[in-house]
Amino acid sequence: MAKSLSRSRDSTTSLEPIVLQYISLGGIFILGVVIKDWSLILIGCGLLALTLLVRGNRKRLEKDRSVRFKRLQENATQSPEDAISLVLEFGENLPGHGVKLLERHWAAQHYIVGVTLANILEDNGQTDRAEAILSVAHDQGDGNASFNLGMIEYDRKNFAEALVYFSAAERDGVSGASSWLRKVRKKTEG
Repeated sequence: MAKSLSRSRDSTTSLEPIVLQYISLGGIFILGVVIKDWSLILIGCGLLALTLLVRGNRKRLEKDRSVRFKRLQENATQSPEDAISLVLEFGENLPGHGVKLLERHWAAQHYIVGVTLANILEDNGQTDRAEAILSVAHDQGDGNASFNLGMIEYDRKNFAEALVYFSAAERDGVSGASSWLRKVRKKTEG
């Protein structure tokens, strides 16, 4: 059965929420005029202006997001960086396709996608495969992969291996690696 898209003209529920908001704010303004209270007049004007500003910004942000999605989608097959951005920012709009896109880049030896791909695989319960990808990315010099492997080994209480990975991550300048390296050294010394 097809849903009717028409709305009843005499129904107040057909008013858009923003229209109801304008009516409310206009009511504050009119009440201020009627009782000659400048604070209500100013509040009504200020809130109405704020509502218009927020609505305009929301529409602009939605348009900017749509433009960004299209640009990333056009470039994602050629650029591993755009593929990562597309999957991280719009993954909910790409069920299954995001992983396939990253896997194609991985197969083309674009190792920069390794950490993102591994995180998605781990979230989907493919921890062994995720760890294998991180290991290859680490071997290729990806400091973030080294950091993630350090965390895995730390969680396993394999502090000697964690030390190796966190050291590599620190050399690559990964944020937080130094503090984890100190923490692991305390565990191995203590």
